[in-house]
Amino acid sequence: MYKKFTIVTLSATLALLLLFGGVIWAFDPFLQYHQPLFSLSVDYQVERYQNAGIIKNWRYQNVVTGSSMTGNFRPSWFDQYFDGGTVKLTYPDAYVSELVRALTVCWEKQRIAKAFVGLDINMLIRSESGNTHVMPDYLYNDFLPDDVSYVLNKSVMFDYVTHTAKFNVDGRHIPFDEAFTWDQDYEWSQQKVLSSYNRPSAAETKADPHMYDQAVLENLSIFCDFAEKYPEIEFYVFSAPYSILYWDSRARIGDIEAILSANLLTINTLSQYPNVRFYYFNNMEEIVTDLDNYTDSVHYSKQISRDMVKWMAEGTGLATAADAAQQIDKMRDMVAAFDFEALVEKK
Repeated sequence: MYKKFTIVTLSATLALLLLFGGVIWAFDPFLQYHQPLFSLSVDYQVERYQNAGIIKNWRYQNVVTGSSMTGNFRPSWFDQYFDGGTVKLTYPDAYVSELVRALTVCWEKQRIAKAFVGLDINMLIRSESGNTHVMPDYLYNDFLPDDVSYVLNKSVMFDYVTHTAKFNVDGRHIPFDEAFTWDQDYEWSQQKVLSSYNRPSAAETKADPHMYDQAVLENLSIFCDFAEKYPEIEFYVFSAPYSILYWDSRARIGDIEAILSANLLTINTLSQYPNVRFYYFNNMEEIVTDLDNYTDSVHYSKQISRDMVKWMAEGTGLATAADAAQQIDKMRDMVAAFDFEALVEKK
């Protein structure tokens, strides 16, 4: 009797586990096993989890990756200017190591040809030791036994599968080209930027102009080791065009020379690698001084995102060791000449 009870209980438990896992496999909200089935739509909302599935289950030759500064790129724009299909892998508040981790798996899966990488200055000047993000390694690797953390996960079932089901019942749909974009939810105007800008008090002393150099070198080492390891990949690396208000805040904080030193160090370091092109868009005055291109002091509009793809294809903004000093001098002169007082008075 007890033997029969045990067999029935174990069989029922196994059946429930298989059903539970099967439902998660079918809906697959993190896209781990396949692209959406049965004409289901996916709500792209958790980049660090869903990007792993995109890497594994989409076909592509090129990758664009970075922080939220890359969130409003559309892969189709890159397809228009560069050969091969493109996927976008955005990591909000990204660390360089996260981007390299994603690119490593991309290479393992697809032998990518081109990588478009946003190495924002705020990403480069902070230490990797401050990285508190949890990358779900069980989704990025190919070790099947640890998939139990996904297919038998209560949160995945009751939060993400149910959300996916409701998303489809409501008739919602996000084209893959629009995945993880957010520009449609924000206002892009000078008024919006100024209203959210908290201007720092002017510092009495200036910071050490090399205070960020060590962090920058450590972060660039993570990226450059990868670029050197895979010379077959063409890297298009870019520094996002923060608005002029970002530079005002740095001037008032007193570390603007340290930021410019970090920029100069980045150009000179990346220029040493034959498979790396570095694009410096920060000193494009007509862009960064027009606050209608922004929603805050650093995040730029969809149109600027699109223009950056075109500029990289044309070679506009390309910075090399030969002109690095001139690029930084142009940035310094632009900030020095700008009338910040007149601008902030409009707030």
